Amino acid sequence: MHLIFTVTDRKILIEKTELPLDLRRKISQSPQQPLNLAPSELAALTATTLKAYTRHNNPKTRQEIKQVLNKILAAGEDLFSTRTPETTINKAGHKAPPLIGGLSPKQVSLLIHQGWSPVTPGVQLNYDLTTDEVSSTSVISRAQIFLQALGQDGIKATTAGNLSRKFVDSMIDLMDFSDDYVKYLNSYNKVLNESDVAPLLTLRAVLELAEIIELKGRRFRVTDMGRELMEPGSEGGLFLVLFVTWFREFNLAFGDRILDIPEFQDTLGYSLYRLSTLDQGWHDHEEMSQQLILPTVAAMIPTEPFNFRTAMVDRRFLRNLELFGLVELRLESDSETLIWYRPLKGFRRTELFDRFVGFEFS
Repeated sequence: MHLIFTVTDRKILIEKTELPLDLRRKISQSPQQPLNLAPSELAALTATTLKAYTRHNNPKTRQEIKQVLNKILAAGEDLFSTRTPETTINKAGHKAPPLIGGLSPKQVSLLIHQGWSPVTPGVQLNYDLTTDEVSSTSVISRAQIFLQALGQDGIKATTAGNLSRKFVDSMIDLMDFSDDYVKYLNSYNKVLNESDVAPLLTLRAVLELAEIIELKGRRFRVTDMGRELMEPGSEGGLFLVLFVTWFREFNLAFGDRILDIPEFQDTLGYSLYRLSTLDQGWHDHEEMSQQLILPTVAAMIPTEPFNFRTAMVDRRFLRNLELFGLVELRLESDSETLIWYRPLKGFRRTELFDRFVGFEFS
């Protein structure tokens, strides 16, 4: 295992771990002392533990890692408690916090602050999706094409640390980009660099953040973890790791030219829950999308002179969920406009969403 913890007085004593540099430095300054962890540090700890969970198929090892996650949860319970104005009266005659989208403040806190995993409260994801369920999704198809193209020895990066033009061209030919998107790329670029192909640049960034690939010695290579996730039957694990990294670690505001309001992405656990409560029919984007935003965050996002709320739900939430096959989208039928820029009319969640995304508040 990569993580060894003991818990004392609701604090975590870390003996050995793999964590971001700033948190490792904090630990090394007092390696045998219990730590008071900030929410962001606890989130990093949870994310690292989740990666360890996905690396191991051995049931005994998984049970040990699950125990580690439970320790993290116990140590962080106080951090995740929230205090809000008490405005309602419960049956016992005591004031109770107001509900938010049908949830108590504590439940909302679990959705926002807990790591998304198969075993922790809050957003609880299904690790056991089958190959048939996920292999046809764009994100798995593109990731597998990318990883297979790196091969055993990897590929040479440019001096700037980017994918080469030759590799970019090959990915354009192999991946499921729409014909009008490829036509658009070729009409505006004499040659295609990685930065010209936003979906490919995003995929490469997410694969690196997830530690599935690495840039080492000026070559992009598949990591040991990446090779495990390339094994037949590991598609569910790859899907899970990509999903958590995509929505929790990658900056969804990258390149979309919409306002930079990080609280929108930070509260997507609430958005997933609200989406799960809608019926499975089609929903009007303008009418329903704003209900997917935590109210306190929605208040931060202007709607004049442009409705940035619906734009964020569209670009940063729903269109990314579509890559994972978790929603279906209905766009304006305008053949003159590139698909990516066509206004979103409606959406509905898929059966895969209900299989993959769950919630636990106990």
